[in-house]
Amino acid sequence: MSFRPELVSQELACGMDGIACAREDALPVRRIYRYLANGFSFLFSTAFVSVFLAMGFAALATIVTILVGVLGGFN
Repeated sequence: MSFRPELVSQELACGMDGIACAREDALPVRRIYRYLANGFSFLFSTAFVSVFLAMGFAALATIVTILVGVLGGFN
């Protein structure tokens, strides 16, 4: 099993049957599920990165506010 998000979702969507998913003559339904799984994995990984960046900016703003307060910038 792969650790890349799109491949993990693809393997889960295919029922962990990697051989059937790797075949070019797989059923069209399996291809649709594979595309949906890849789309959802990219969506969720993008959301994770966005939330991670937002939390980083919030932490940075908090640290700057504390430092400005300690240095007397709000007086």
